[in-house]
Amino acid sequence: MHGLRNHLKQSTLAAHERLENHPTMRAYAGGQLAPARYRQLLLALQEFWCAAQPASRELPGDYHDCLSEYRLALATDAGEQAPPQSPRQFDEIAYFYLLLGSSHGARYMLNAAERRAGGQSHLRVLAEHGRRLWSPFVKTEIRRVDERRTAAVVQAAEAMFNALHRHIENKKIV
Repeated sequence: MHGLRNHLKQSTLAAHERLENHPTMRAYAGGQLAPARYRQLLLALQEFWCAAQPASRELPGDYHDCLSEYRLALATDAGEQAPPQSPRQFDEIAYFYLLLGSSHGARYMLNAAERRAGGQSHLRVLAEHGRRLWSPFVKTEIRRVDERRTAAVVQAAEAMFNALHRHIENKKIV
């Protein structure tokens, strides 16, 4: 595993686990959210991913296209557009590390999603497009990051995990 990828994985592990173990996210992953709460979570995710912005556009367009498709799918699955939030920028590598890394869970969650009603296109975008982009992201894009930026990228990734956790926590969905 490349040095930055390994460092990202190790350094964000606690924040990643905290997010995954949030009661709302556990229920979401297990297909256990009631329809009204599922919709609330989709709106919360849409708010977060629309407000969070990559700080640059140095990655190939496919990555940003995947993000656009994911945002649209969240709105479609929620049945409405979430109200706009104040934008917040994150390092582009950290941003797509979290977004594309979610493709692993999305594949698992699609199986759980089949047990409940509700839109699943956001999971399909991550499971299909995110998965397709994950390998070139870690094999090419992460390796291109200058070592002098490692600490900043890791810090931004951890901040992003924590920001998403706070956003979900503040929504008090479960």
